[in-house]
Amino acid sequence: MARKITEALLLCCLTVGAAKADEPSLDITRLDGWESHHFKGETDYLPAMDKTYGRVLKATSHDSASGYYHRRTVHLDETPVLQWAWKVDRFPAAVDDAGRRKGQDFAARIYVGRMSMLGMWGAKCIVYVWSDQHETGAEWKSPFSDQIHVIAVNGREHDAGQWRRIRRNVVEDWMRVFGETIDSVDLVALMTDSDNSGSQAQAWYADLRLAPLQDERIAALQDPITVER
Repeated sequence: MARKITEALLLCCLTVGAAKADEPSLDITRLDGWESHHFKGETDYLPAMDKTYGRVLKATSHDSASGYYHRRTVHLDETPVLQWAWKVDRFPAAVDDAGRRKGQDFAARIYVGRMSMLGMWGAKCIVYVWSDQHETGAEWKSPFSDQIHVIAVNGREHDAGQWRRIRRNVVEDWMRVFGETIDSVDLVALMTDSDNSGSQAQAWYADLRLAPLQDERIAALQDPITVER
């Protein structure tokens, strides 16, 4: 119950902030403009250097669940694609039923969504996760809130230790999972956690941004490990 309330509170905290059209990148390497929220303990988030992406964010969880969120409004008619790269070095311990609360630990996850006139209970979001307990493409409602829809964009068939680049059309995903149109989002968040299983997890994040459907930067980065929708 406490986790359900605090997750809803996190979404409630993501009130909007004006975004500049010429600043599509959400700087996760320095976490400038990001705020932290703690469910249990504190996951360590530290800047690091990577030979592929340069400056990246390293996240390490020891029986902890905390994340960072960014207050920003983005109009999806201009930038409907959420793009990022991530790598997992260590997954949280497996559980018997990945659909229950103890199975909701993920080495890497990205939230995107918006608030509504109903306040925190009206907040809706999609959570993109890397789950070693599901096949890629698996989807389910979060056991903590029926307003949160989880999508495994990387699954058990993807090995740890390798960077994966993801592009998701938020407008299309939102229509498919919630059955409604969306023209803007006012929350983006990330979290690495292992509190429900009492274990450890480690992941790396890079190049998080909302981008146009046709983006020269994205096109230049395409390779066989890219997962798209």
